[in-house]
Amino acid sequence: MRGRCVRLKGSALARPLVCDSEAVHANETSLESGVGCGIAAGSARFRDQATRRMEIGMSTRPVELPAVVATYQAAHDGHDVDVALSTFTQNALVHDEDQDWVGPEQIRQWLVKTSTEYTFTRTLLGVEFSGTDSWLVRNRLEGNFPGGVVELRYEFTVEGGLITRLSIAP
Repeated sequence: MRGRCVRLKGSALARPLVCDSEAVHANETSLESGVGCGIAAGSARFRDQATRRMEIGMSTRPVELPAVVATYQAAHDGHDVDVALSTFTQNALVHDEDQDWVGPEQIRQWLVKTSTEYTFTRTLLGVEFSGTDSWLVRNRLEGNFPGGVVELRYEFTVEGGLITRLSIAP
């Protein structure tokens, strides 16, 4: 049986919801998702164990793109290989098109290849915080490559203000 939720008085996102649910088995749970322009964090707890009524409190906090990721994307789009490369650690790994590029020399080769192979524009579709030091960035690329348009998921891991891992996939 699906739960039924009733909104309490006030704003849709800033106020709690009260839900009846047989599907939830824990006394308290933590909600943590980072969505580009939506609910970023909250908490849920059973208000009444007997009826299994749940109260969910949520906040609206936009998830921002980390500065190093924004720097990387701007540099890559501007074909500035040196600046793009400076956003990676010395032992960083890039996974793109079923190939791994590890360390500064290989990542430089990848940056040159990807910035000269095709002409494209990038549109940021969304950003999600996906765990400790990890962000999922969704981009739409339009250009002169086969198919002309593709939506890609860029999974960044950032440590110490630098990118340690970047994985790109549809």
